[in-house]
Amino acid sequence: MTVSGTSGTLFQAGASFVHAAHPTTKLLYAVVTIACSLVVTRLPFLAALALSVCVVLYLAGVWRAFLRATARYLVLLTFFLLVIQGLFREGPSAVLLQIGPASLKTAGVLFAASMVLRIFTMVGAFLVVVLTTHPADLVQAIEQAGASPRVGYLLLATLQLSPEMVERARRIIDAQRSRGLRTDGSLVMRFRGLVPLVGPLFYGSLMSVEAKAMALTARGFFTQRRKTWVRTLAHQPWEPAARIALGAVFVGVVVLRVLGWA
Repeated sequence: MTVSGTSGTLFQAGASFVHAAHPTTKLLYAVVTIACSLVVTRLPFLAALALSVCVVLYLAGVWRAFLRATARYLVLLTFFLLVIQGLFREGPSAVLLQIGPASLKTAGVLFAASMVLRIFTMVGAFLVVVLTTHPADLVQAIEQAGASPRVGYLLLATLQLSPEMVERARRIIDAQRSRGLRTDGSLVMRFRGLVPLVGPLFYGSLMSVEAKAMALTARGFFTQRRKTWVRTLAHQPWEPAARIALGAVFVGVVVLRVLGWA
């Protein structure tokens, strides 16, 4: 059973088999996928890994949320990597495109493509877990696996940090605009508009940390007694086979890399 609230998180509620999977299975998928992307070096294998992540995101029904969260950054990253690696990568290579004195080299473009595919795979595999698993379920699964509650809380706070900061900044901007603050116009005007936001954002973050610390203390977070759980995280019947398959895939990728085929 999952938690219905999604405030302050990237979690997207859904009824897919990915949502229903146990958080540890999804973590294993992310770890294996990221490890495989680091092991392989050939472009076709990296493209296959990236495609597999796209398929999982689509089947989970969270590909739109993934694009909203990453599209602009991936486009910028792709552009800068292609320009920097394609124009300035050293070594002999065929020229793909000549623009005046600058030449776009094939080796640099291929290296940039492999880097983009690798980063896309890593981010996508991680967001498969984040977008389909409520942080409370993820923390509970980690603690039930034997990790310290402090590790679980650190993970939960990390997952909630960015959405909370964005939401807090949005509220501060709306409040300042209602008081006549201009946050549009030229670059100088926008920079001046950011200055009044720093103080409320900083002090609001400190107050939030203090409130969370008091809540943790009141709820017995630091007690040494054994805890019980309100929710039950169930394993799906197909998950043992999926875990074995993930392990087999990783071993196969390592063997292919050792043989020089990947």
